[in-house]
Amino acid sequence: MTQVSDHSITSGNYTLAAKLFTPNGQPKAAYVLHCATGVPAAYYTKFADWVASQGHAILTYDYRQDADVKNSKIRLSDWGIADQSAALDTLIDLYPDTEIRVIGHSLGGLTTAFHAQANRIASFSAVCSGPAYWRRAPFPANLNAFAFWYIFGPLGIALTGSVPSRLLGTPEPIPRQVFRQWRDWCTNRYLHKSDWGKSIPEPDLAAVTARLNLIAVSDDTLVPPVCVADHAAFTHTPIPHLKF
Repeated sequence: MTQVSDHSITSGNYTLAAKLFTPNGQPKAAYVLHCATGVPAAYYTKFADWVASQGHAILTYDYRQDADVKNSKIRLSDWGIADQSAALDTLIDLYPDTEIRVIGHSLGGLTTAFHAQANRIASFSAVCSGPAYWRRAPFPANLNAFAFWYIFGPLGIALTGSVPSRLLGTPEPIPRQVFRQWRDWCTNRYLHKSDWGKSIPEPDLAAVTARLNLIAVSDDTLVPPVCVADHAAFTHTPIPHLKF
């Protein structure tokens, strides 16, 4: 029977709420699940419970958030680099002698090469994750993406100081700096490469030697399979397996 316990993750000056799902007995492997942008950890509860029922441990957590979202200075890279790296460190501390695996949904799969202990990852599954350049989205999704990045997102920030949750269908609004960096990454072909060594650190691409599984959904118009297939360019992992 699956057991669930509350944990906390220290990431800089933030404490992230986390839950650890464990099976009876020693887990066969230990997973950390990195969320998509604006998606709370609770969304993945049923999946995490199923993973634990298969004999594995899995850690889920929420990215940092400020109570005053309007004046928040949080960036997308704080979630993808600092928080994800801290969550991986926590899992390794909990299971130092167990095989470490990562599941990343969208943003959750884009920044692994920046994580301090990326070399400890044995298996990495990226779900609907890749350089989501808006021009590569199929019609009319490309028009919707253009409208979000250049019209409705900026308008929401101008009116409320953040991107309202109803624009994304998420429980929480998106801080302005998260949106701006997110837009920068999704409105060019090279994702965050232009920021390497500038607003974000240089990634250690050689550190990521995990087995890479790329999982795409054929009707995903935001990160279509053609974008998922390009994911490996941002990790330099061994030849990936693409699944639909």
